[in-house]
Amino acid sequence: PQPPPQPAAQQEQHQVPPYIPQQHQYSDFELGMVATLYEQHYRMDWGLPRFL
Repeated sequence: PQPPPQPAAQQEQHQVPPYIPQQHQYSDFELGMVATLYEQHYRMDWGLPRFL
């Protein structure tokens, strides 16, 4: 029953394409940050099997 949040999400996705080319230059930087976050989450998931 909340149609306003839907259009906002679509507007955010529309801004994704223009950010793709700029992110290409930050591939190394973004990849590093993502890898660190991914590793931390992976380890947390492995170390916290009870969380599942």
